[in-house]
Amino acid sequence: VASCLVASVYMASISPRLTLLAFGIAPLLGLLAAAVGTRVRALAQEQQRQASAATSVAAEALSAARCIKAFGGEAAVGAKYAAEAEAYYTLSMREMALHKLWNGGNLLLGGVATLGVVREAGRQ
Repeated sequence: VASCLVASVYMASISPRLTLLAFGIAPLLGLLAAAVGTRVRALAQEQQRQASAATSVAAEALSAARCIKAFGGEAAVGAKYAAEAEAYYTLSMREMALHKLWNGGNLLLGGVATLGVVREAGRQ
């Protein structure tokens, strides 16, 4: 807490305007990070459940391989596993897209922040 206070005072002594801008944007970024974190967590849990479902289909098929083969159910079990695996893949791609969007936004924001600092430093 003390280091944040000292850093805030130091920032204000260098550029009060830039400090106010940083403190104005920081809560918005915090809310955005919390929202993205919640969504990523939910996707990860859903992805874990889907992986569990696919694994249980595979384990069930392996434990009953003789019965499945005897009654000609290979195609049905294969289709069931393929559907579970496809659902898992879809969730993985959705989570990856969210991560890419978040990382790209962070890179963009870093560049904009750097431009803001350079612009403000040039005015003084």
